[in-house]
Amino acid sequence: MRIREYKIFLSRHLRITLEEAGQLSPGDFLEMVREVEHQRRLEQYPIIYRLGQIMCILSNSKTTRRKPEQLVGRQPEREERRKMTKKKGFYSVVLGDGEVYELAILNANMMEALEDEYDKSWGELFTNARVKVMKSMLHQMLKPNYPEITMEKVGLLLNTKVMPALGKIITDMSK
Repeated sequence: MRIREYKIFLSRHLRITLEEAGQLSPGDFLEMVREVEHQRRLEQYPIIYRLGQIMCILSNSKTTRRKPEQLVGRQPEREERRKMTKKKGFYSVVLGDGEVYELAILNANMMEALEDEYDKSWGELFTNARVKVMKSMLHQMLKPNYPEITMEKVGLLLNTKVMPALGKIITDMSK
């Protein structure tokens, strides 16, 4: 699914606005999607299990004895979860001009803007990420604190010394 679809999924199931879903940090956003999906699987399992029982009644014979679990699987178990925390604040980074900039934490709206800009899913954007994608992402993270910043200026601020630090910050944001 794309970020927009996940936002609609959360909005529908949690009765929150798309804007509220978009303001969540990436880690919290994905954790909430996982939790809602898990809850839905738990709600659906009794119905699926009953269908498995009916299938067993119809297909079992004296020689073959199947159990519903063999047909429909076991009850869904919770995946290993990270602790859900609401991150407030920012990340500081020294960019190409030697100045310290405060980067906003990526939220679903920023991620969606990047997906729309490149017409690719979030995961595809970072498989062998291109400099253009890194530049757009840095622009998205700078805009909340520096609304006047242009893509041209971001291009000047992003250099080979900054890229590893930016990659680490983005990785840390999703933890």
